Amino acid sequence: MLRTRNLERISKATKDLLERRRALRLPTGTHLERLVANTSCRTALQEDLRKCRQSKLLEAAQGRRSLKKYRRDLNYRVPLAALLNEGGTRTSS
Repeated sequence: MLRTRNLERISKATKDLLERRRALRLPTGTHLERLVANTSCRTALQEDLRKCRQSKLLEAAQGRRSLKKYRRDLNYRVPLAALLNEGGTRTSS
């Protein structure tokens, strides 16, 4: 099972989709399967990142902290976490 450096931003279902897409890179995967896997991964990642951003802003608002600063901090973040295999080396999906 692949793990990420920032676990809170990507859901378990999205990690499973990324792992399935990575397995399709082998010659056994057809072009149509790759297309479906790519689009499903893209939409799942966008949704997870949107939910994470929304929850961080809501948390800041409830704590009466500066929304302007939180938005700025969220914009500076790298949008995708690196996937790590069992050995701890980075892999691409």
